[in-house]
Amino acid sequence: MVEWAQTYRGKRQTPWLATEGGTKLLLVENKLGLLKAERSQLESELSQIRQQLDQAQKSNDVVVEADVRQ
Repeated sequence: MVEWAQTYRGKRQTPWLATEGGTKLLLVENKLGLLKAERSQLESELSQIRQQLDQAQKSNDVVVEADVRQ
């Protein structure tokens, strides 16, 4: 693959893939999909944590306000 890329650099060519030889072709499309799914899951969890934090802050504010009134 590397040799082909160097030979045909700048030309519009499509290499034929063969099963012989020692060069490995790495496909990253599936990994990108998995990373996007994981990011989506993490963003969802972050949103839930932010909501919990907001609720805890509101509860704390109520307790502090009650302490001040006493």
